Amino acid sequence: PAHADPEAYARAIAEATLTPEILDGTLEAMGPVIGGAIQNELAAKGIEISDPDALVAIIGEEFKGSFLTELRDATVDIYLARFSAEELGEIAAFYASETGQRMIEEMPGIMIESSKAGETLGQQSYENAKEQLAERIEQEGIEITSPNMMQRLIDALR
Repeated sequence: PAHADPEAYARAIAEATLTPEILDGTLEAMGPVIGGAIQNELAAKGIEISDPDALVAIIGEEFKGSFLTELRDATVDIYLARFSAEELGEIAAFYASETGQRMIEEMPGIMIESSKAGETLGQQSYENAKEQLAERIEQEGIEITSPNMMQRLIDALR
């Protein structure tokens, strides 16, 4: 396998791991984050969206086809830059194996569950760190341009 075509291995890995199902799982897992970012960006421009989840779904549907192809192509280049031909062969063999196929099959659900766990743990970590954040902001002299907003930030963290 070490003397086989590394690009063919990289492409096989990208095609195995970047599937429409995995993209759907990613969009489902990241939907709230994407929707929030879009909502914030549009709100800054004075535009309000009634259903950000529906907008994220539409965006996902519209860019899925070309995005997946372009992402696979970019990923091939990334794999070629980071792994040797032998390593690519071993990775490709793993994903072609029964265990590798099972991992690919389970990946969308794993991504969704991991995202939910990360959201919960992130919120808990934020709650635990708020007082320290307020202290660091004051100690390091970080300021918000509106003085009353600075105090509101500090108060919100405490």
